[in-house]
Amino acid sequence: GIPVTFRLKQNYPNPFNPETAIQYHLPKTSEVRLIIYNLAGQLVTHLVDEQQHPGVYSVMWDGKDQFGNDVASGVYCIG
Repeated sequence: GIPVTFRLKQNYPNPFNPETAIQYHLPKTSEVRLIIYNLAGQLVTHLVDEQQHPGVYSVMWDGKDQFGNDVASGVYCIG
């Protein structure tokens, strides 16, 4: 079914090696931007930047930055 609220779920597995899945729910058609930042607030990479229809989605992050380099182990935020 179609979700009733917007929701960003915890990534799985966490911690991860070499990749992790991030699931999110959209109750209506929306512009979706999922961006990974480091704790200094610097952009690491864009995962999603597009309009999407209602539903449940999952995107994989392979632990690489926007240039394809492996990022250091640590804590990262989704914005």
